[in-house]
Amino acid sequence: MTRKPVGETAGTAIVPDMYEMRREPEPRQIMRHEAWDIQWSTVERCRQIRSVMGCEPVFGLMTALGLFGIGPPEGCLLDVDVHVVRHRDARSRRYPAGVDVHTWSRLTTGMLTRVYGFLCTIPAATFAQLAQYCPYDSLIMLADRLTCRDRMLARASWDDLHDFVAACPRLRNGQVARRAVNLSRPGTDSPFESRLRLGALQYGLPEPTVNHAVETADGGRMFLDMAYPDYQIGMEFHGRHHLDQYRQDTERLNGLNASGWSVFQAWSETLFDETRRNVFYGNVRDALTAAGAVDVMSPVRDLWVLGDGRRSRPH
Repeated sequence: MTRKPVGETAGTAIVPDMYEMRREPEPRQIMRHEAWDIQWSTVERCRQIRSVMGCEPVFGLMTALGLFGIGPPEGCLLDVDVHVVRHRDARSRRYPAGVDVHTWSRLTTGMLTRVYGFLCTIPAATFAQLAQYCPYDSLIMLADRLTCRDRMLARASWDDLHDFVAACPRLRNGQVARRAVNLSRPGTDSPFESRLRLGALQYGLPEPTVNHAVETADGGRMFLDMAYPDYQIGMEFHGRHHLDQYRQDTERLNGLNASGWSVFQAWSETLFDETRRNVFYGNVRDALTAAGAVDVMSPVRDLWVLGDGRRSRPH
């Protein structure tokens, strides 16, 4: 089957949209509300650009992320202008100020979708193209974000990302993209949880299970951000919470402790301070050893080496 290249206009193979947030989330739903704000501010900017162009642009890179409700990856080399993608064979056009144009020879109609009527690259293609502009660790966290646990916010599956970058052998920074996907894990809830997991791997701890379901003593079911199920040891990140959410989290952790679990709690200061970070992971290591784990620690490891593809696929 021959793929038809695209320029600024749509073909017939547009992927159906499934990324629109139709109702404003409640402010206490912090991640969802942030995604709503990002999506709608991007929609307004895209509307302004399209209104002054004589063609339909294909929005890509950070602008496509914005249409999906995702902010710029940390350390991304691109600025905040609107980003448009075109095929190298597309007819040359003049673009208004504030629009950065990127040529991509692999662009096809099968890589496009619509969000609120605006044409943009699909999440997997957006991720792949951003590989040349983002630091490696930020790309891992972006993959985690695209495959997050919240169905309202998830934009791709792990297989979507893996299969897309695997099918692009000449992708710029393709090795970075492939290793980032290898080291990403679906089902996380925030970039801080991603940092917590990656920090554990760098420290030399075994890889924890993400969002592990636990049956509590009262017959209920709760989820841990990360866990070592065989030893009933968990790790939780505490971010910004409204009072009600904080109370619920406290009650949830009490229930887990009553069920025999030891749960270690990390804050943002834990992740960004080397001394605190080492103390935190050292406590987890000691708890694993006390619970009967053998050969818990590996030498301190580099994320680049860990993403070499010899790691198991996510469950």
